Amino acid sequence: MKTKTINHLSIARRVILCTVVLYLLVFFLLNASKMSADNVRRLLYDFECVFKDIDVSDVISFDELDNNSFSAFKNGLITLTNRGVSVYNEKNILISSFPADYTNSIIATSGDNILIFERGSMDIFRANSFEIENEITLDESIINAAVDNRGYSSVITDSYGYKGKLTVYNRAFEELYYLSTTAAYPIYTEFMNDDVVVMISVAPEKESCNMVVSMHNFKTGEEVLSFTEKNAFPADVRKNSDGSIDILTADSLYKLTIDKLEKIIDNIGGDIFHYSLGETFAVFSRYSDQSKNISEVTAYNKNGEILFSKEIENLKYTACNSEYIFISSGNIISVVDSGGNTVFEETEDFNIQKIVPAEDGAYLIGTDSAVKIHV
Repeated sequence: MKTKTINHLSIARRVILCTVVLYLLVFFLLNASKMSADNVRRLLYDFECVFKDIDVSDVISFDELDNNSFSAFKNGLITLTNRGVSVYNEKNILISSFPADYTNSIIATSGDNILIFERGSMDIFRANSFEIENEITLDESIINAAVDNRGYSSVITDSYGYKGKLTVYNRAFEELYYLSTTAAYPIYTEFMNDDVVVMISVAPEKESCNMVVSMHNFKTGEEVLSFTEKNAFPADVRKNSDGSIDILTADSLYKLTIDKLEKIIDNIGGDIFHYSLGETFAVFSRYSDQSKNISEVTAYNKNGEILFSKEIENLKYTACNSEYIFISSGNIISVVDSGGNTVFEETEDFNIQKIVPAEDGAYLIGTDSAVKIHV
């Protein structure tokens, strides 16, 4: 009887082990395109959390400070506070934390890479979900930077005797290409593809300024294309999943592809006090009756067509992912679809300071905590 019991237990263990192995095999086959070293480590960490019975929290807490920064990363959240950088997974479980100067730091992400830099400083580092991989101290002050899926970084710095300098580095921060410019002041950069880097600059004139957008093959050293837009000042830049780049100016939204710069939204109009750019939407907010704190929210698709326009009382913030637009008014969060229809609405017990969109919802940021809503 005892031998039978032992045999039964041994068979049961083998069945369970085979089931787990089969599950992992199917999972890896279905997600082969996403199975980077970083994603495998995150998966194994998820299993470890299950075995250790680590509690899943609804809330991410942090110190209340004005300079805190946040960014979505792999459907989780990165926080940058006076304690440094903290990386959370989609279940709000802390994966890692490492030191960083949070005073004026910027978070840029792409693929497995987290790039942290401080405007005006000379230090920049690249991390994965678990630790800092490489860092460098430059000879000149950083103006802006970007990172691509490979971990390559494009950095704009001051440069003595020039209006600015663009440098492309590989994963190890080894210099691959640089360009010093005397024609215009570079303020934004992004990668168009594996070979081409984009530099967006401002060229002042007597009573106005022009936007200069140039693309450079950093492997051959050749300029691919250059565009100049009169009386335009770049205010923000966003890289899309198809490789195109959105460039927002004071009154227009442009789309940059490998062969053209196209104005997709013209005459956005003045009095815009808030905007949000997403994969499929561009959302602009302006006061319709400031005495009553009533705002008009207008959403466009990426063809420049107005999807809807609606008035919101006590509007604080908007954000968008690829499917929905998130609107906060006081402590109320509303989620609307492309037609302006409300699909979700909830009252929170805190004032929403910011919204960070994720793939399956959004993080609502308060003064000292963040919660995630799933849509």
